Amino acid sequence: MHRAIGVDVGNFNVKSQNTSTPAGYEKYSIEPQLAKNYLFYNGAYYVPSVSDRIEYIQDKTENDLCLILTLIAIAKEIIHPMKETITSSGKPYNKPNLQAEIDKVTSISLGVGLPVGDLETLKVKTENYYKEKFKDGVSFEFSGYKFSFSVDKIKVFPQGLLPVIANDNCTIPQEYSKYAIVDIGGQTVDVIPVVGGNPDVGKCFSDRRGVRALFTSCIALIEREYQKTIGEDTVNDVLHGKKTLLSEDMVNMIKEQAQIHTDKILNYCQMNRSVKFVDTPVVFFGGGSLLLRPYIEKYQGISLCEFVEDVNGNARYYAHYIDN
Repeated sequence: MHRAIGVDVGNFNVKSQNTSTPAGYEKYSIEPQLAKNYLFYNGAYYVPSVSDRIEYIQDKTENDLCLILTLIAIAKEIIHPMKETITSSGKPYNKPNLQAEIDKVTSISLGVGLPVGDLETLKVKTENYYKEKFKDGVSFEFSGYKFSFSVDKIKVFPQGLLPVIANDNCTIPQEYSKYAIVDIGGQTVDVIPVVGGNPDVGKCFSDRRGVRALFTSCIALIEREYQKTIGEDTVNDVLHGKKTLLSEDMVNMIKEQAQIHTDKILNYCQMNRSVKFVDTPVVFFGGGSLLLRPYIEKYQGISLCEFVEDVNGNARYYAHYIDN
């Protein structure tokens, strides 16, 4: 059986079509006893971790950090529909049943992504990197299940583009010939001007004001003002409206910083890069855009915008188009 799989290696989370995993891990030389999900590959164990997320890497072929995260995403995506099938069929969900289904996957096609501005310089290098790693097939274990398959096709797609221009639920691309895509991620903000359905590659740009920069400033501010140590996930929980043990003053301070950070992002786009939102419709994409949506909507100067709510959109479209 063949599977088409898309993997979007972000700087906060790694997504496949149907799964999301923190973009970081801890490495062990012996099997971790308390970890439910772990990868065993080339003699080492890797456990996804929210506290050890990777730092920004423009060229993700410089080391194997992103390869490990890609393998975890592939394993989780292969398993995802199988769990549903086994459960809906009335069979008990147990290891033999799932392993038998995993064994049926003998080949995959893999779609990955790069920012539009990096395609010219890094597309071939990225494709060749994955082809070299997977030229003899790949074998590993994930959470005790064994995976072994060939990788028949590898293709690099532009990030943030297909989930907008190929999305029937996105109205701005259907109604306007000129607009901008703003993809707010963990470490970067990627801006893609689109004219006549095609990206204006020469005017695409990235900025290092992703949501993790906001998290870092909030952590430092809480430490300085309240002598309290918090982590990125606590800030993330506050901005998602989840309960935390922070005081109301701390929560309000984080929300104020979120508005300040959002304003900085959008001001930079307009003042330094001449993307005028007052006369350019904007489509916001990415988990960071959804996280900051309440603050984006308060920003003065955007005449028309909409949000793509599918945070797995990149991976979903990579998988859809790789074999087409």
